[in-house]
Amino acid sequence: MYNWNESSPTVTDSTFSDNTAGDGAGMYNGWLSTPTVTNCTFSGNWAGCSGGGVYSTLFATVTLTNGILWGDTPDEIYCYGSGTVTVMYSCVQMPVGIYPGAGNIAVDPSFVDAANGDLRLILGSPCINTGTPNGAPETDILGLARPEGAGFDMGAYEYDFPWPPMPWNPGAMAIGLD
Repeated sequence: MYNWNESSPTVTDSTFSDNTAGDGAGMYNGWLSTPTVTNCTFSGNWAGCSGGGVYSTLFATVTLTNGILWGDTPDEIYCYGSGTVTVMYSCVQMPVGIYPGAGNIAVDPSFVDAANGDLRLILGSPCINTGTPNGAPETDILGLARPEGAGFDMGAYEYDFPWPPMPWNPGAMAIGLD
């Protein structure tokens, strides 16, 4: 996504994956752009220079809430000069420490299968129930209600709590076949 010349998009429940660019492979922000990004997932993007996930420059001001930025190359977020990215209640892969901001974490989000593009969360993901309700959409990218559990999830996909599988009982099956 390329934001320029005072653009102010609102981006919600979106995935940015498998993109390639010189800078800002997932999202490039420049010249006074002010995007608001909520419950989005950035993963598998590759930038030749900087900002595999998000790049901000030339007085761009990005606000990112309830996001996941994981597995982008060479880095998740890059701010050049006067560009800024404010991150809250998000999971951001960092070489060391946690990206500054309230509620941020730096732990593998536990995607179902990132290598094959499945960026949904698995049971036990640290991104489940750790987002904020402030500004969160009512549904996720698939139309599931938010929240599904005790709290709002980070990323584009709300974890869908499935019914547990029925236990297999060989005795019951044998009786049913008689």
